[in-house]
Amino acid sequence: MSDMKLIMEGWRSYCTEPVGTGADFDLLYENYSKGRISHTQLYEGWDRQVSNDAQVLLEEGVLDALKVGFEKGKQLAGKAKEVYDSAVQKVIGFVFQLELQAWKLLEAGKIILSKIAAVLMKAVKFIKKFCGVHPVICKATLALVVMISITAVMAMMASPAMAGVTTPEVDGEQVRQITDTGVNAIKGCLEVVGEQADSQTQQLTVDAFKWLEQAQAADTMSSLGEVQSNAQAMVASCFKSVQAAAEEDPGVVKTLASLGEQVKVYVNSIQIDTSGATESTKIVWKSLSVPGKGNISSLVPGG
Repeated sequence: MSDMKLIMEGWRSYCTEPVGTGADFDLLYENYSKGRISHTQLYEGWDRQVSNDAQVLLEEGVLDALKVGFEKGKQLAGKAKEVYDSAVQKVIGFVFQLELQAWKLLEAGKIILSKIAAVLMKAVKFIKKFCGVHPVICKATLALVVMISITAVMAMMASPAMAGVTTPEVDGEQVRQITDTGVNAIKGCLEVVGEQADSQTQQLTVDAFKWLEQAQAADTMSSLGEVQSNAQAMVASCFKSVQAAAEEDPGVVKTLASLGEQVKVYVNSIQIDTSGATESTKIVWKSLSVPGKGNISSLVPGG
């Protein structure tokens, strides 16, 4: 049997047969559902379980069994072939079970979504161990885990819309409210945009920041899909930028959100001498960057 057929058979069995998420996980989740453990204990227990399961695979010699390589593995026969096929199935089983567990947590909303993403990304690093010895497993499973991880991060940025700032409607997808974490990530993006910008752009980032705060505090919805001002357009642009960056590195949402939590508005001013130096004009604008620290304006001579 080819390796791709093994993968597809494994996947079909998970889709068509009653398959549990794992005895340890089921017990862990049951304890949480009955109030015996907190959501923090649920996450920490799941994290340890995934790490332990990965370690068991290594101790069982799965990596060693696959070291013969993809092409040579197809030529094996007898006992050697059984060991090789078993190793392939164990890796597939590990990934599929992990996906089922993650989806259960995502659907139930029982755990901080950024932590789900963290566990999945840790699993991605583990699965990469098999990429060199078995590319089919690598491609067939890594994409699925990364997909779930990205979903977790995106879910962290948006939830079912009630009020506040909402995501643009794309291809009929449900409009969702941008969460506090998502709003803070956008604020962080606005600060980054303004750091090395001219004074006009810096002022625009402040206008965008104020629009975002007002919209988030409102009792009605403000959609980023209905741009009515330059400030709103900049907010929408940052939202898309954060989404795109998170697809490459889910951790960027947390990093920008931490930055956004500390954002403040600063007043900048410069005195420009006019002709003959007999008069001067004071220029005032606002920014999200501390004056004198990466705050470069085109109005400043030599800036």
